[in-house]
Amino acid sequence: RWRARAGVLLKEAHSGAPSLRGGQSCDDLTSTQQLRLATGLVFGDAVVADASICATLAHLIGRRSLDGLEELRIERAADGRDWRPICSALRGGALPKLAFLDLGNNSLGDAFCAALADALSADPAAVLRCVSRLTLSANRIGCAGAARLAGPVAEGALPRLQFLALAWNQIGDAGAEAMAARGKLGTFRRLEGLYLHGNRALSTAGLDALAARLTPEPRHSQIDARLTLDDRPPGPPLWPDGPSCALPSLQTLTLPKGHAEHEGMRVACSARWPYVQVKFWS
Repeated sequence: RWRARAGVLLKEAHSGAPSLRGGQSCDDLTSTQQLRLATGLVFGDAVVADASICATLAHLIGRRSLDGLEELRIERAADGRDWRPICSALRGGALPKLAFLDLGNNSLGDAFCAALADALSADPAAVLRCVSRLTLSANRIGCAGAARLAGPVAEGALPRLQFLALAWNQIGDAGAEAMAARGKLGTFRRLEGLYLHGNRALSTAGLDALAARLTPEPRHSQIDARLTLDDRPPGPPLWPDGPSCALPSLQTLTLPKGHAEHEGMRVACSARWPYVQVKFWS
């Protein structure tokens, strides 16, 4: 595991990895095999605030120097920067082992969602194919960005995705509906955790619509629903007659605290098997 601070990679107790000399930068490492041994990178403290460093990261991803990564966290580091080169570098199957991708608190906005969606649509089976947890919280993502991401996910992109964090953004009713409307399709059928707390633009009407999508259809039996508990191979689970509701594998849902009294959502979640734990957080 490696930690990046102020453009310098520092060793952080990664067993078996070679030592790095103090002051060794990303550019110094591109000609070595050392980065290929890294299983985790954590960037922060404005390390990607310089556009050239952002471009360097895209270069490293594109040349497959980071293909050993299993975790990548970039937090409070890329405020307002152009991430299109990084998203483009993901095409072709870069970062094939990456399971955890955390890009929270970067103010990436809807433009990033559009760039990531384009990369996912270009090669849905290869781009970030092992990511199981994606965090895009606190990024000023609105309804347009949420809807843009929902498209390729509904078509099967991010095939191993289980947890999607979109908390503390600007997603309103239209964005939540865009995801819920596709909730029976593609990778949405595998999603176990959806985190939407802090999205204050969500209204009671929006939660009414979301609850309706999450409510199982009477024609489906609990036996069908229990299929979501099985150990599943890669790809969405199978239901004899198709999933009975949106997000059929969902186990945890977080929503803005201001809607804690929303009875319709509690009823919808308790009507499912297995029961969906709904939490109302600030």
